[in-house]
Amino acid sequence: MKRLLILVFLICSVVSIEAQTNERRYLTSAELVANFPLHFANGFMMISVPIIDTLLNGTIDTITKSFLIDPRASNDGSFLPTDSAETILGTRTFFSPVSPQRTLRLKLSPSFAKAPFKKADTNFFGVIGYGFFRQYITVIDFSTTSVSFYETTPYPKMDKRLETGAIHVPYFDDVILKYCHCPFPTMWLEPVATPLLTGRMHFSLADRQSVIYQSALSGALKKQINDGNLQDSLQGKLNKFTGIQLSEFKLGGVNVASYEPRRPIDQVPDIFKDLTETVTGTVAIDLLKHFRAVIIDPTQSKVLLCKY
Repeated sequence: MKRLLILVFLICSVVSIEAQTNERRYLTSAELVANFPLHFANGFMMISVPIIDTLLNGTIDTITKSFLIDPRASNDGSFLPTDSAETILGTRTFFSPVSPQRTLRLKLSPSFAKAPFKKADTNFFGVIGYGFFRQYITVIDFSTTSVSFYETTPYPKMDKRLETGAIHVPYFDDVILKYCHCPFPTMWLEPVATPLLTGRMHFSLADRQSVIYQSALSGALKKQINDGNLQDSLQGKLNKFTGIQLSEFKLGGVNVASYEPRRPIDQVPDIFKDLTETVTGTVAIDLLKHFRAVIIDPTQSKVLLCKY
């Protein structure tokens, strides 16, 4: 086991050095906390995280597990328990040896809610939530297939090319749950999308496809879509989903509609129904993957969509 731990530390060190080299194009000076490999399983974005855990035979070992990044989880995240009895034990602290000098602590809640992701990735273990990554500046680098977390103090120096080489999108986490008058911490964007009604869209890193909720449609637009679907049905055309073609979808003042012009229409999920803001849709991985990288900066409450 000692040899395995040494090997894990060496791999983490090599990956960390590579991440620092590759991401100099974004952060010219920054203290790297951790770098995790990124992969996609059935279209879902996962990161591979080394976790110290107890095996079934009782021995302690370091195992690499797949985690989903999900801002909808307001805490550090959750893990998939092996026994349903664990779900009543509250949070459990997991340790992740990210380098020979540093071990991260993840306080995760046991939950079976994400169990279906096991079908996409048999190595799936849980979710990294908003409560964890809002502590760091996060670089999701699609070009190097890695996710890196950097310290916010001292504040990293950003590459000057990001001033024009990225779309700067403000995000908000000020939404309140009406029934308890308590915060619902997550990430909300305010796109300008004609002819949709104004409202908030969730920054949905855990979803493959961006959607438009029916709450974004005016009465006239709903009628137009329904009439079109009826006409298609009469002509024998079968639509996989009801959708809408957008010619304008501005994030940070830049129109990105051409990247993913057609969006499916869906019902507002129950989790978004009792909020102080109207939720009109999601911005998900299908749109974000058109950029080289995504930087999440919680100190300035903004997302950078990097073009280079």
